[in-house]
Amino acid sequence: MRLVSFNYNQQYSWGALLDNDVVVDLASVSTSLKQAISDDKISSLNLDDYDSRLKLQEVELLPPIMSPEKIICIGVNYANRNEEYKDGSEPPKYPSVFMRTPDSLTAHGAPLIRPPESHKLDYEGEIVVVIGQGGRRIPQEEAYQHIAGLSIMNEGTLRDWVRHAKFNVTQGKNFVHSGAIGPWLVSADQFGPEQYENMRVKTRVNGELRQNDTTANMMFPIAYQIHYLSTFFELKPGDVIATGTPNGAGARFDPPRFLEPGDVVEVEVEGVGVLFNEVKDDIRAFDHSLPMALLRARESVMKTFIPHLRKHDLSPQQWRVLRALNESDGLEMTEISKSCFLLMPSLTRIVQNLSKRGLVLRCVSPKDQRRSIITLSDQGDKLFKLIAPESEALYSHITDAFGYGKMELLYELLDELVQKLNDSKE
Repeated sequence: MRLVSFNYNQQYSWGALLDNDVVVDLASVSTSLKQAISDDKISSLNLDDYDSRLKLQEVELLPPIMSPEKIICIGVNYANRNEEYKDGSEPPKYPSVFMRTPDSLTAHGAPLIRPPESHKLDYEGEIVVVIGQGGRRIPQEEAYQHIAGLSIMNEGTLRDWVRHAKFNVTQGKNFVHSGAIGPWLVSADQFGPEQYENMRVKTRVNGELRQNDTTANMMFPIAYQIHYLSTFFELKPGDVIATGTPNGAGARFDPPRFLEPGDVVEVEVEGVGVLFNEVKDDIRAFDHSLPMALLRARESVMKTFIPHLRKHDLSPQQWRVLRALNESDGLEMTEISKSCFLLMPSLTRIVQNLSKRGLVLRCVSPKDQRRSIITLSDQGDKLFKLIAPESEALYSHITDAFGYGKMELLYELLDELVQKLNDSKE
């Protein structure tokens, strides 16, 4: 049985997902999926007894367990993963353990957030165990009886922030929505020892297979993890255990291949499903004073840009730039900001060309890392200012991607921008 937590009409609920993509709403059974697990109501469910049914596309999926008391993560647990470190060390005697907070994980289909403090966001595909029956000092031979079900995690990691301190990785593991969990919980009655002990996990980035291994290669199998963790923790219903990731993380490539806005990450676990997320930059890190009318105008403009540009023969690289522009609400910070200022000669040419059309573009000093200001004018009759962190990079990246031979296209886009912004003021 696939069990989901979801929002419907801005209200939380939970239920079971049928094969025809219909969700059986089970709010009448318990207040949450976690509570149903705690009350041991999952195994006795008869879905035919419940008439409240919704289409999957009508609901917003949430992390399956909304408020776990503990999110426990096992580090460096696959044999090949340990060899990646190449430090000559012997295999560890005990698991490496660290914790994550609930808001460090987002849901299936929601964006993974790359923070402005680091552009070294990495993926880690993992099998997730959710505890059903709690306990202390659980024997290995009884461990599977304590599992409520399995889910999937992309245990996203900011690689440079796991090195901020000498003895822990907590900082790099807990940026808000840097990882994901879901899309659902598959109940434990769908698995036996043979599945737990030889279950395949794969991670794909933009369709490219990056991680591919099975639990048979774990140094600390799932049953041992539950036994070991219950030695010092009291495991409780709804506790989440991320069981470790195979080799193939982006940091281990030469050069490293970290996630960028627009990248799509899929983590597939045999018998569970596929967790899907797209990477975006953190819009909350940028200017909070930007009027919402202008934000909406920009969104409308970009939605207009994409169909307009489909008429042109664009390269994959050009589409990648456009997708990043469309989906990232913060293009001013860090590397993007720096690349913008490196393109100042390009901006100078844009200013010269726009001046011929009665439009003026003025940028603040490169030292100002907070914002850039664009002033758009039509022969002096219309004058307004747009405070927008992305504006400077918008023109730079379009020009850089399309070349000066397509400046006429840039003019058309700018005309639309001016019109949309005028409309937003009215």
